[in-house]
Amino acid sequence: MSISSELRRTGLFECDGTTKTFPFGFKIFNIQQLAVWLADEDGNESRADVTTYSVTLNADQDNNPGGSVTFTTAPAVGTKLVILSDVDYLQELVLTNRGAFLPSSVNDSLDKATIQIQQLREQLDRVLKVGPTGTAATAERLMALIREALEAYDKIKNALVYRRAAWTLSSDVTSGSIISIPNNIAYTVGNNQLLVFWNGMGLSEGAGKNYREVGNVGNTSTQIQVLFDMRAGDELLVWYSPLGGS
Repeated sequence: MSISSELRRTGLFECDGTTKTFPFGFKIFNIQQLAVWLADEDGNESRADVTTYSVTLNADQDNNPGGSVTFTTAPAVGTKLVILSDVDYLQELVLTNRGAFLPSSVNDSLDKATIQIQQLREQLDRVLKVGPTGTAATAERLMALIREALEAYDKIKNALVYRRAAWTLSSDVTSGSIISIPNNIAYTVGNNQLLVFWNGMGLSEGAGKNYREVGNVGNTSTQIQVLFDMRAGDELLVWYSPLGGS
């Protein structure tokens, strides 16, 4: 039979933590010719282990291509799932002089060649490409721009990374006491660079509130002044970001 569809991919499915079975609609020759890929909520991709799911093919792949993939355990909420054709890139048809010439064998061989081409096209559709008038120099410039963008992103990401200091008080602390922040955290006074938590509860900064920053505005400081009594065993947590704003 002919291959009447260019489909070589089914998905993206948005998993709900309950659904275990996912359909696909393209022809394959056996259940090993599928690749199932998952991406978690952070975008980390991995190919699903074949031991975690089973594949059921529709009985007539020529007239009713496809089937379904059923997981033993439903993928977690927020997971994205895609089913891809994964037919091997081999040519297995052998024709001999004066041997049997079965039309079905020729059809299957041509179908497989078409499927292989479609798989490559599906992959190319996910590749960054230059236009028809582009050259190798165009591609090199594009890659240079991508590298520059990634470097800029890394700088921004690093600037946004919070540093953390967590510790337990070894003795009672009275209101008005000045305490030092561990983990070599030095913040800029007045620039809203700290988040302070006491026993899991967020504290407010300023006169008449829970704590105050110590030092002159614009100067760096490694201390805070607490404005209420605390006990030995209480837990303090400070999150610091180099970015801030008043």
